[in-house]
Amino acid sequence: MITRPAYPPVGAELAKSFEAAFPYPLTGDQRLAVQDLEADMDRDSPMDRLVIGDVGFGKTEVAMYAVLRALAAGRQVAVLAPTTVLAKQHAKLFSERFTPLGFPCASLTRYTSAGERRAAVEGLASGRVRLVTGTHALLSEAGAARDLGLLVVDEEQRFGVRHKEAIQELHSRVDVLTLSATPIPRTLHMALAGFRDTSIIATPPPGRRPIDTQLCPFDEQELVRAVSAEVARGGQVFYVVPRIEAFSAKLERLARLMPTLRVKSAHGRMAAATLEDVFDTFADAQFDLLLCTTIVEAGLDLPRVNTIVIEDVNLLGLSSLYQLRGRVGRSTIQAHALLMWDPSITLTDESMQRLDAIRESCGMLGQGFRIAERDMAIRGVGAVFGDKQSGDLAGVGVDLYLEMLYEQLAGVETQRLPGVVWDEVDLGPLGVHGAVPPAMVASPAEAARLVARCAEAGREGPAALKSLLRAVEEATGAALPRPLHALLRINLLRWCAAEMGVHGLSSPAPGLLLLHSDMSEGTFECIASLLPETERGALSWQAGQLALRVSVLPSEQAAWARQPDMLVERAIVALQAMQAVAPKFLKYV
Repeated sequence: MITRPAYPPVGAELAKSFEAAFPYPLTGDQRLAVQDLEADMDRDSPMDRLVIGDVGFGKTEVAMYAVLRALAAGRQVAVLAPTTVLAKQHAKLFSERFTPLGFPCASLTRYTSAGERRAAVEGLASGRVRLVTGTHALLSEAGAARDLGLLVVDEEQRFGVRHKEAIQELHSRVDVLTLSATPIPRTLHMALAGFRDTSIIATPPPGRRPIDTQLCPFDEQELVRAVSAEVARGGQVFYVVPRIEAFSAKLERLARLMPTLRVKSAHGRMAAATLEDVFDTFADAQFDLLLCTTIVEAGLDLPRVNTIVIEDVNLLGLSSLYQLRGRVGRSTIQAHALLMWDPSITLTDESMQRLDAIRESCGMLGQGFRIAERDMAIRGVGAVFGDKQSGDLAGVGVDLYLEMLYEQLAGVETQRLPGVVWDEVDLGPLGVHGAVPPAMVASPAEAARLVARCAEAGREGPAALKSLLRAVEEATGAALPRPLHALLRINLLRWCAAEMGVHGLSSPAPGLLLLHSDMSEGTFECIASLLPETERGALSWQAGQLALRVSVLPSEQAAWARQPDMLVERAIVALQAMQAVAPKFLKYV
């Protein structure tokens, strides 16, 4: 239902300069994915596309075509990465490609200095900064962008649902392009079910070879053989250990088994400058083996590293295992992966299924999509509207699940929220009142004007009411007196009630609020099913109206009767919780 203007085509000269900066021809799948993006941006509805492709198959280059078109149209672009290491790599890459074309870039991570952050945020607000790359820290500054048009989410499987929706909630018309080698079950299911458009890049770059993969219980001889063979041919090794606490023991073992091996450590608890120095020196081949956590899972491009050893693979998810293995084999040199687990433990059935999936993918390239399908079958598909990323699909089966899903969605389509005008919301039965204290104003006429401003702000919504509150406090130099504060809250309650189709409120007994509405019971059940547990437990449907029950001790009942403001606050909380979920799928009539 949301629309935005279609993007104009990129000028011929600009497109030629952009394409000349990439030294390799696009593969057939890359060209098809670019065509998909172009078609999405030709439409007047926001893009929500998932691009699936193995590590090193060119997803980032495909994304750059969408970035170019958004920038050329005068919009701003945000590129979100899960780790500071990958964010730094993207910052360098995107700056090299787009700064020469006249599009200033900036970066925002948790390690960005206060001065650099301030300059980046100011640049986003003024429109001077056209492209910003960053990690989760970018989400908190997204609202500063003057005209954000495109969000690119790299390594999608490393983010939670709430992270991925945060910017979309700030900018409802933003185009979203998601990149992943192994999307989480929820994302893959939404793509297969038609909720998200999907492009698949399955064609490997020329000369790429399948990674030789060995899975076995831990064996010191196998470890020495794999590491020594790689170092002997002039290569480097990733040695991945899931737990930082195990680093000391692993370093002692490596020193005992291979005394001449040059080893460094890297993990997320290290200082930014130290971590950056470790990766820079490793990239320059100043040491042979990097003992690390899964911090290397996302986006590192080091062609000299062609052997990876992963310990305690039973502690890692299928997506992480596949991504980690993909950190090697990014050139024409044969790569090797050694995946090991503690021989003293018994692997669970789910762990065995994950390892079987990895073993079956060993002999072929471009298996990320199939790995994601296996992950979906093992873990389930998760919640379509909620934030659960996996679920119990195995107990139902894909076909039956989809049939049930479509039946429920068909039911949702029949639900409606009744339209209610702000002025029609009846709060009289609550007995709540607000006013402008005479001591605050010079005359009754001025008091009436302030009451009218409160009503006008109430019609506009929470942002306008907050702005008015700040303006009055700045003008008077003091906190709002209780009667005026109550007036603002009453106007906020009217707005919340109107937004949810509630035309009146009453409180027939202490601890009981009735929200009078013409919505159907089915509509209420749709909303209630998505509410947080605390709100869902307090709300119920009684004889054609919503009942909100609040626990009130006998000793507090008199206070509730004397302080109706408490009713207002509780009603606002409940209505805002309902509003947070309802507009995502309900239509107004």
